[in-house]
Amino acid sequence: MTSEFRLRYSSPGGAFLSLALVLFSFILLPLSLFALLNGVAGNMGTEGLFDMSPEQIQIILDEIWEYIRRLIRYSIPLLLIAIPLGLYRPGSYARIPFKFLFAIYSVIIIIGFTDGGIIELALSDMPIELGEIPLDDIAITLDITVFIYITILIGTAGAFLAFTEFASNRKDFVEKRIEIDEKRSGNEPAAEPEA
Repeated sequence: MTSEFRLRYSSPGGAFLSLALVLFSFILLPLSLFALLNGVAGNMGTEGLFDMSPEQIQIILDEIWEYIRRLIRYSIPLLLIAIPLGLYRPGSYARIPFKFLFAIYSVIIIIGFTDGGIIELALSDMPIELGEIPLDDIAITLDITVFIYITILIGTAGAFLAFTEFASNRKDFVEKRIEIDEKRSGNEPAAEPEA
């Protein structure tokens, strides 16, 4: 029996597509959204549409940028997992470990990105007046642990869907593998009979 990890059963186009999708979703899209937010907030701050100075807006943008950097840093291993995930076809034994690892690591990214469900935004050196009370430092804490628990359950279920994907695509993969083997054996010269 031949190994399904062999490159002849792989799909280089699938690897490229998988890498491009993860690159866009986890790196290019967040960077683009931050660039848009940075441009819009910068223009609104200089035009006086916010009740904040440009320096105060920049402090908020710096805090958001730290979260974007953390997301990108956590996403680099996901890019590496995406290559073999797309390289091996659905229904192949070779795809199962990468699909499983991709789902589990996605959950780890969400936990790490949100510090376990607690997002803190510390805005220091921003004098704001609340009525007649001046505030110098503001700390906003967002507790999204319920959302994180739901995401963990969905991600864990996604890991086990690797086996469902395998079972539902196995027949098609075996047919494709037989077709590839027949083409390969048809191109090779037949062995000469031994004397």
